[in-house]
Amino acid sequence: VVNDLRTHLFAHMQRLELAWFDKHPTGALVTRVTHDVEHLNELFTSGLVVLLFDMIKVAVVMGLLFLVSPPLGLIVLLLTAVLIGVLRARADRAQLESLRVAEAEAKLRSARTYEQQLRDSEERFRSLAELSSDWYWEQDERFRFVSMADDSVQKPDARPPGFVGRTRWDLGATSLTAEEWAEHRARLARHEQFRNLEYSRMSSDGKLRWVSVSGRPIFNGEGRFCGYRGIGRDIT
Repeated sequence: VVNDLRTHLFAHMQRLELAWFDKHPTGALVTRVTHDVEHLNELFTSGLVVLLFDMIKVAVVMGLLFLVSPPLGLIVLLLTAVLIGVLRARADRAQLESLRVAEAEAKLRSARTYEQQLRDSEERFRSLAELSSDWYWEQDERFRFVSMADDSVQKPDARPPGFVGRTRWDLGATSLTAEEWAEHRARLARHEQFRNLEYSRMSSDGKLRWVSVSGRPIFNGEGRFCGYRGIGRDIT
């Protein structure tokens, strides 16, 4: 029986997805397959026999007690029932607390795994973006610049002076016609992604530079539009 139980557990684990093993420690799985099964074996081979003999002893003692003094036997029986109830309640509370601790640990492991995956994803995105762009930029819901990623800008002089709080068309870009700006602003109003918008403007070093920018809309968890985020390249 024990061999069949171990074989069934091992076969069941073989059918699980690899992602399941990432969420469970290897030591806990080995313990479940080996030690826990061995404990079940001890329970059915020796534990039940001992339990049976103890129950017979208790029955004999209670029977003799009732023969000697029925009132005393009744009192002992009631006290025994109360004691069993108290111990059972404590055991239930301990089991519930153990389940809560296990659930909290599982959530913590899941949160740590998610945070690590998020950091890895951000690092991959940053590495790829640094290879394909010179700076990052972000705008609010009214298309005003709020940042241009000072920590990763490779060409700080290429940024326009005083860009924070101003829209792209407020920064003196003269290479686009009014119709082209109108088309771009209509795309932004529809919250659409755009790529490789090329135009010229003055930079903070006083030089005229040509830039190419791409961006995509930002939405919060409720689907509300929050602005734009994108990258820029100096193509002068």
